[in-house]
Parts: sequence; C-alpha cells; structure tokens
Amino acid sequence: MAEPDHGGVPSLAMADIMIGLSAILLVIVAALSTQAAQLASAALQSSADAEARIARAAQSHAAQSGDPVLIAQADGLLFVAPTGDTAIPLDAIATWTPPPLPAAPLLIVGPRGLEADFLLGPALARAGVEQAQRLRIAGACARLLRGATGSLRCE
Repeated sequence: MAEPDHGGVPSLAMADIMIGLSAILLVIVAALSTQAAQLASAALQSSADAEARIARAAQSHAAQSGDPVLIAQADGLLFVAPTGDTAIPLDAIATWTPPPLPAAPLLIVGPRGLEADFLLGPALARAGVEQAQRLRIAGACARLLRGATGSLRCE
C-alpha cells in the first residue's frame, strides 16, 4: 500500500479548509462587531438621556431647597445653583475653586461620572467641605425625594 504524498493534494485540501474556516470566522466577527457598536451607541444615548434627566431633577431640587447641587457627569461637573448652572470640564475640575457651599453639599454621581467625582475631592477639600452627601445614580432620575430619615433617593 502506498503512502499519501504530503506535499501534494492532501495539503492543498487542508489549505482550502483553513481558508474557508477563516472566511467564516471573518464574517462572524464582522457581524458581532456591528452589533457591539450598535449596543454601545444605544448605551451612550441612554446614559446621555439619564444625565439630562438627573440635571433637570437637580435643578428642581436646587430651586426648592435653595442649596446648590453638584452633578458628576461623563464630560465634567455641572454646578446647579438656584441662580443658574455652570459646567466645568473634566480637565478643569482639579483646579476649580467652588463658590461658598453648605457644610455637606449634595453631590450626585451620574452613571458615568466616577472620574469627575474622583477629581472633585481636592476641590471640595480646598473649599472646606469635609463631607458631601453623595447620591450615586445608575440610570434616569425624574425627581429627588427626601426620605423619613433625611436621606435622598432618586425616583
């Protein structure tokens, strides 16, 4: 019985199989990356919508209480005061000097606001704030409610 020639037809068949599998994998990866991009775009849009709702709830709270509210967002800090809002970009938060604040100002950390929250710590310390009331919000917020114990929650 003769042995197959490994330099001939069988090796060409294996090469064809490998090229075919590579093409199939390429199509699968392209399909998955398109879906991943669509999901990421939808997540960013819902996060932006949530930040806008949080800002409206904070404006309402600041108008009712008379105290300013700090909102840590993906693109920086939003300082919401009864007199008006001020946006501070991420790269300016560390050097920002806040106006006079209450002893424990309300700081709302939005869905993607962890970096702004981190950068805000030294600025609050320079302003003499020892502790802030942090409210971390994972999604949209229609209004801020104060519970029986005095803690705030988002609804």
